[in-house]
Amino acid sequence: MLRSAAHETYHFVEGYSKKDADDLRDYVIDALKGNGVDIEKALEKYAKQGYATRDEQISELVADSMFDIFTNKAAIERLAKNDRTLAQKIYDKFKDMFLRANSRSNEYVLDPRYKEVRDYLI
Repeated sequence: MLRSAAHETYHFVEGYSKKDADDLRDYVIDALKGNGVDIEKALEKYAKQGYATRDEQISELVADSMFDIFTNKAAIERLAKNDRTLAQKIYDKFKDMFLRANSRSNEYVLDPRYKEVRDYLI
């Protein structure tokens, strides 16, 4: 569920602000490179999946990488330091998705096993 929420958060950002999407894309790509990811090789995977343009391939790579990047506390802190507004928008989107997904029950909110997730979102 959280991986899908992270993925969709990037597409949400793309839909409301090109500048924020570009900033977030650059941030995620830089983080991936810093983690040793071969970006060109990763983009080939998306081309084989039918994403025809480079922009589509990059969009999917970034969206798919959001969970991995933003479950890293240091990465979150760097983004918040560099672009507080964008970090707040991402936080708000994650929180909204998380709360909507749990609107039928307080299981995740109250269950101590999900403390780490709550700490990232609340």
